[in-house]
Amino acid sequence: MMVAFCITYIVYGLCRLFGVSASRKALAAFAGFVGGLTKINKKAVSRLRQFFPNLSLSESHAFIRQMWRNLGSVVAEYANIDRIKVGGPYLEVEGLEHLLRLKDDDKPGLIFAGHIANWEMVAVVCRDYGVKTSQVYRAANNQYINRLIRKLQLKITENLIPKGPAGGRKSLKSLNNGEHLILLIDQKMNNGISVPFFGKEAMTPPGLARLAEKYMCPVLPAQVVRLESGKLRVIFYPAIQYPVDATEDGHRNFMITVHSYLEQWITQEPGQWLWLHNRWGS
Repeated sequence: MMVAFCITYIVYGLCRLFGVSASRKALAAFAGFVGGLTKINKKAVSRLRQFFPNLSLSESHAFIRQMWRNLGSVVAEYANIDRIKVGGPYLEVEGLEHLLRLKDDDKPGLIFAGHIANWEMVAVVCRDYGVKTSQVYRAANNQYINRLIRKLQLKITENLIPKGPAGGRKSLKSLNNGEHLILLIDQKMNNGISVPFFGKEAMTPPGLARLAEKYMCPVLPAQVVRLESGKLRVIFYPAIQYPVDATEDGHRNFMITVHSYLEQWITQEPGQWLWLHNRWGS
């Protein structure tokens, strides 16, 4: 535990010392090389090829190497999160009018994204435009590393909500207070609901659908793309609404709708999604 803590703080310190550009370049190269040597790399390539069968083996390896490089970049950006702002050299936004409409409608709101490019940029844009947000997070196993992550996340969001029953109550409190909740919806939940994702059933957390139904509030899709220049672009799409006349299978149908956004985003940039996660349980 202490070894991991020391390494994490050394990397964090070096990223702060050298800044966004230099640390991102170094960590992307390091992760791209080391990631390819890990056991899980083979599983990631296999998952990618299962859902993009037209890719050659070399193309698949190239996309997974891009995934590792993206993760290295995310670490560097995370360490310097307070230095990344909309309009600066690292971040731009598209579809801002949809976010501002959510901000000014005097209602609670939901924003969903996936582990694509650097997903934390959604909260950064909200911060820069004064949109009060809460964010659900999974605590790191190492308490010292978790303390550092929380410190960094609190620079971009006002309220951090841990996953679990207690977190569920805090999410309701946040929405009751008219805040906006950011949810990452692309991870497996064993006791969730089964939803087709790239044509294969995947156990999916239904929280987004349940909250959308309870509050009948707008649900804003947020895509993050890492451009060839290295700049990050956050794209907000028009808000969607939970159907008032939904059937008994309404939660599943709503999650199918939001997963169609994820499928489109991942298809556009397969090398920017987190293929390491066992999304389909295989």
